Amino acid sequence: MTALLLLTTFGLGLRHGVDWDHLAAITDITGSEYERRRSAMLAVLYALGHGAAVMALGAIAIVAGEHLPVWIDPVMERLVGVTLIGLAVFLVRSLR
Repeated sequence: MTALLLLTTFGLGLRHGVDWDHLAAITDITGSEYERRRSAMLAVLYALGHGAAVMALGAIAIVAGEHLPVWIDPVMERLVGVTLIGLAVFLVRSLR
């Protein structure tokens, strides 16, 4: 049962990795490539990486179960926000 849940989580993460809010990131990664094959490979790697990250976080949540403290949700939201700001700064710096 756990393997099925992990597989489902990976699939949902993979699907979310190509959702509309990630298309800008995929376009940014692949848009600078001249070779179509390399561009497609980078897009697939992005989606696979995203699926693996969601699967890993889901597995941690499954194993932790009810042992997760209440404060973890707002902390993770802020961590994701800081990560996105950091990526935006990196992107702006790389454009110079």
